[in-house]
Amino acid sequence: MKLGILFLLFLVSAIAGAQSSSCLSTTYQQAQISADPLLKIRQQAIERFISEHPNEAARVEDMPVIKIPVVVHILYHAPSENISDALVHQQIAELNACFRRRNADTNNTPAAFRRLAADCEIEFALAVSDPRKRSTTGIERKYTPVVSWEADDKMKQAAEMGVDAWDPANYLNIWVVSLKRGLGYSSVVGGESFRDGIVLSFPAFGTNRTAVHEVGHWLGLRHIWGDAYCGDDLIGDTPTQGNFTSGCPSGIRSTCNNGAAGDMYMNYMDLTDGNCTNLFTNGQKERMRGQFAPGGPRESLLSTYAFNPPLINEIPLPQTDPAWLYANVYPNPTSTGKVWMDVAFDERWIGSEISITSMQGQTVLKATVKMKQQELDLSRLRAGMYLLTAVRKDGQKLQQKIIRQ
Repeated sequence: MKLGILFLLFLVSAIAGAQSSSCLSTTYQQAQISADPLLKIRQQAIERFISEHPNEAARVEDMPVIKIPVVVHILYHAPSENISDALVHQQIAELNACFRRRNADTNNTPAAFRRLAADCEIEFALAVSDPRKRSTTGIERKYTPVVSWEADDKMKQAAEMGVDAWDPANYLNIWVVSLKRGLGYSSVVGGESFRDGIVLSFPAFGTNRTAVHEVGHWLGLRHIWGDAYCGDDLIGDTPTQGNFTSGCPSGIRSTCNNGAAGDMYMNYMDLTDGNCTNLFTNGQKERMRGQFAPGGPRESLLSTYAFNPPLINEIPLPQTDPAWLYANVYPNPTSTGKVWMDVAFDERWIGSEISITSMQGQTVLKATVKMKQQELDLSRLRAGMYLLTAVRKDGQKLQQKIIRQ
C-alpha cells in the first residue's frame, strides 16, 4: 500500500514537472479556480451546455469553416525579441495547417487512428479592423521594461507594463512574451474577459506547435490524459491514457489497458515534442466547434467585426522605443542646477518619491515623479555631491550620486 501511495505521489510530481517545462495551462487554470469559486460554477454550466445540446453541436458541424480573427501582442524587452511579421504569418499558417489537417506529416498518424483524425474546419487569420474600427495588421508591438513574466496574466494588463486584451468576443488574443518557465498557457473558458486568450514564450512561437496545443485548450480541450492518472479528457474517441508523453516516441505504447492501438501520444493535446504530433480527433473537433453553437462561449466570434473593412484606414503609428532602458538622471554634473530624471523606459516610476540628501545625510530636497521626464531644480543647492534616492511602489530602489558644480 505504501509503495502504491509513493508511486502516485511520484506520478503527480512528474506530471507537474512536465507541465512546468512546457504547458502551464493546468496549473494556471487550477490557480484561477482556487482564486475565483464562481469560475468553477461557470465551467460546470459550460459543460452542461455541451452535454445537453448535442443537436446544437451537430448544427455547428453543418456550418462552413469557422474563421477566427487573431491579434498577436508582441511584448519585447530585448531588441531580439521584437520578432518579425514573417514569423507571425508562419505561426498563423501552422495553426491553419494543423486545424485543417493539411500538414505533410499527417502521414505519420498510425493506421489505427487515421479514421479518427479530423479536419476541424477551423481557420485563423489576422484581424483587419481593431476595436476602434481602424486598420490593423493584427500585430501589436510594445516595448516593456519587464524582462520576463510569470503565468499570472500581468502581461495582459497595460497597468502592469503589458498589453490589454482586445475584446475577446471578437478576437483571439495571443501574447508573445518571455516566460520565466514553460512554453505557454491558455485562459480558462468562462474566465474573466481581460484574461481571455493564450500566452506563448518566444522560443515556442512560429512553426512550433505549442500554439496549436494552447488554442486547443482555449477551445475547451483538456490534456489527452485528463490531467490525472488514466484520467478523462471528456472525449469519446481518444484512448484513456496513463499520463503525459515526453520526447518523440514511436511504435505502440499502451497504458490503462487501452487496447491494441495504445496511447494516442501523437495527439496535439499530449506533451509530445511538437513536431511529433499530428492529429485532432473527430470527438475533439466536435467539442471545439461546439463552443460556437448558439449560446456557446465562443458564439460571438461567428459575427465578429474584426474582418469587416475598417472605418478608418490609417493604421496607428507604432510605439517608439524609449531613449533610455534605465532610469537616467542628466545632465550630471550639472552647472545650472537643472536636472531631469527620465523614466520613459518604465512608467512604474511615476508616482515614486524622490529625496536628495547631502553627503552628511541631510535631506535637502523632496519631490514626486509626475511625468516621464521629471525636472528637478537643484539651483539653490551649494556646489558639491548629493545622493538622489527614488523608491518605486513595488519596492524597487534607485540611488545615484549627483554633482552640483
